[in-house]
Amino acid sequence: MPAAFAAPEIVRLMDCVTCRVDPALDAQYPAAWPARVEITLRDGRKLAAATQHAKGDPRNPLSLDEVIAKHRSIVSGIVNKGTDEAILDFILNVETKADFGELTCILKGFVVPREHNAGHAMISVPDAQTGLPQLADTVPQVFANSL
Repeated sequence: MPAAFAAPEIVRLMDCVTCRVDPALDAQYPAAWPARVEITLRDGRKLAAATQHAKGDPRNPLSLDEVIAKHRSIVSGIVNKGTDEAILDFILNVETKADFGELTCILKGFVVPREHNAGHAMISVPDAQTGLPQLADTVPQVFANSL
């Protein structure tokens, strides 16, 4: 368990949470992927919210600002601000790019710290035939997961 989950305020909150499958919601899958949350406050008030489609689903897409915020939250502490800005600039303007060589240059030498990648440091290495930098398979996954 990550250390943050052991914080007393988080443990207390976790002890207050119960999860249940609602057969009526389950029956809507795969046409919808509904979810509902109900919260009972200490004073007895109840708060509730529901959605038919999770945020990020094609039927409930993220806005561009939300995509950028999600990307930044994922790469925060992994890439420096300059590299992040260059990655975002490339991604947001990909339709104007002639090829992915520019992105390869941005990522050249990029290393994912061990604590961010289950003990595997990722580096770019030259391809045996072309000599061009080739990134380890999981480095693009870090960025794919941020979009």
